[in-house]
Amino acid sequence: MTNARPRRPMALVLSRREDRRLHACLSLKDLGYDTLGFSLVEDAEAWLEEDTPVVAVVDCAGGRGPDGVIATLRERGVPLMPTGRPWTSGSEAFAEPSPSSSRRSASG
Repeated sequence: MTNARPRRPMALVLSRREDRRLHACLSLKDLGYDTLGFSLVEDAEAWLEEDTPVVAVVDCAGGRGPDGVIATLRERGVPLMPTGRPWTSGSEAFAEPSPSSSRRSASG
């Protein structure tokens, strides 16, 4: 018998600011998502070559712009939450994930 927990849907968080990245990750975890936080656009782009999140938070402040990441996420139909909006369970941008949203798909 295994004690494997069910796979939770994956959320991507991209922000150069550690405080924003941490806040978004913790809030999304509270909503039932597993999170993957990136501080560099290049790292997020590399991950997106292999996988697709169910939702994403992208902070456009500072450094190289995340235009490529945003374009990829939009092409794949991933809901985006801009920064500057609250990352709380009351947000209309994200609801608690349904069991059917627990998929992880390879990019294609």
